[in-house]
Amino acid sequence: MESKTIRFQLNPLKARLVSIVLSLCLLAVIEISARMLCREDREIYKILNLLELDYDLFWKMRPRLNVVFHGVRVVTNEMGFREKEIPLVKKSGALRILCLGASPTFGWGVEETDRYSNVLQKMLLESSFPGENFEVINAGIIGYSSYQGSVLLKKIMPILKPDIVTVPFVVNDVDKYRLFLNDGKADRKAVSPSRVRLFIENSLARSGLATVLKRIIFGWNTDRAELKIKSRLPFTDTLRVSADDYYNNLLAIVQTARQQGAKTILMKMPVYNPFPDHAAGSEADRLEAEKMFTAGLRQAESGDSAAELGAITEALKYAPYSAKMYNMLGRLYYRLDNKKESRFYFDKEKKMELRACIKNIRGYGTMMKKVSTQTGVPIADVSARFTAIPRKNVASLFVEPERDIVHLSPLGHRIAAEELYRVISRNSFLEGPGKRRHRP
Repeated sequence: MESKTIRFQLNPLKARLVSIVLSLCLLAVIEISARMLCREDREIYKILNLLELDYDLFWKMRPRLNVVFHGVRVVTNEMGFREKEIPLVKKSGALRILCLGASPTFGWGVEETDRYSNVLQKMLLESSFPGENFEVINAGIIGYSSYQGSVLLKKIMPILKPDIVTVPFVVNDVDKYRLFLNDGKADRKAVSPSRVRLFIENSLARSGLATVLKRIIFGWNTDRAELKIKSRLPFTDTLRVSADDYYNNLLAIVQTARQQGAKTILMKMPVYNPFPDHAAGSEADRLEAEKMFTAGLRQAESGDSAAELGAITEALKYAPYSAKMYNMLGRLYYRLDNKKESRFYFDKEKKMELRACIKNIRGYGTMMKKVSTQTGVPIADVSARFTAIPRKNVASLFVEPERDIVHLSPLGHRIAAEELYRVISRNSFLEGPGKRRHRP
């Protein structure tokens, strides 16, 4: 009996479609595998994975996120805020409060419902203003300075039309480094790359396959790669936002709000100080440290690493809290291929930078008070509330007081909400139940 062979043959169009579908499936499998392979536990990479580059703001939160960050669920809306979707049209008679800010406002390490913005809304809804309908919107973005806050407000003010804007910026203003665009320039002088380049970089940042290729080219060990970047990053004494720029940024925020008929509340946020107070060195010590540091720079130029190490180590005796000295030692040990010592001194530099930030924040508080006096805008002094608490209990108001000086615990957020509520209820933002007082 003659056997017959049955051949299954697709027409060319269907064959091409099947080929495309199979190729896409293969790419999807490769992409998922690459993302699993490149899962990174270091904090800086976890932060960067929440963000995307932006031409005007330098960066912003990625929209439609649904991830776990620092042990809590982080979900962002279409605008990139850690907030539910915001109706563009306010409810009739509603009072809308917009909370600008950085990671403390965003709610670093706490559940969404524990943030001061959410607690404030609950307090207002349960308050003695039954005729009011309150909407509190959290627009906190990790790493933002007052400069970025002023730019952001100009963008979203006409869209969201808030009645009150709260402004708590300071901690990133006194920092020297941004999450992106670390060129040693102040925020107002920093220039973003072209929009085309930003689009390409954002697309590649989302790709696990691109991350694998980058690590193959630049090194798989992200810890070493980070150390290499640090050793090449130029040390700078330039703060992201100077005290004068901080003053101008706060004024710009107040003016932007007023132009849209909204009021402003400045917020003086607390900072945990784990460092003991030490008397500043004498002028003679400072001059001697600079002399030894300059000698170290000369030795570095001549290539005499041993003499450079001796000069900088000697300079540290006169300036033990100098971030610049620790930075130079970190660079030197990296050149000497001693990664352990290099990392140690870069970590010491970070601690000294934190110490300097805490010191600078006090001066920026003076600028905030100046803006308040000039414009008549009230200050919600959360910092003063924390100061009134016994020192032994203050640590409980922060998420990780041993290594984190700014991010509030749920209890800390509640105190911030209580202070905001006090300012709102006592500064004629409302005039009797259900009655809104117009801005003078």
